[in-house]
Amino acid sequence: MMRLALMAGVTLAVLAPIEAGLAVAGVEGLLAERDPFAGLSQRVRVFRAEPGRGVYATPPAAVQRSFNYQEFQLERAESGFRFFTLGGSSAYGVPWGSEIAFTRVLGDARALITQQTQGFVARY
Repeated sequence: MMRLALMAGVTLAVLAPIEAGLAVAGVEGLLAERDPFAGLSQRVRVFRAEPGRGVYATPPAAVQRSFNYQEFQLERAESGFRFFTLGGSSAYGVPWGSEIAFTRVLGDARALITQQTQGFVARY
């Protein structure tokens, strides 16, 4: 127990002054640059409502750092659906194109099974 307390104390003694110095120097943390949780946290949203246009859209900061631009209607149709696929390049269809991306195949399969064509598929 004493060893654990000593390790924690040494860690704080080293890191706290570094963090304080960076803050005083005006260095911004990772959260100011991008979402360290890749859109999965409540602090930084992947989509923002744009009521004037009637859509949710990916904000420019998210597009600049890690997400592909997407937008979809604010209101989901009563019988509609929304699929959100998080993943690497294959979720977006790289290198063969969005026609064979996993999310596209998923949306097409759902349309075949349910005979409904109204929906939105987001790829990241």
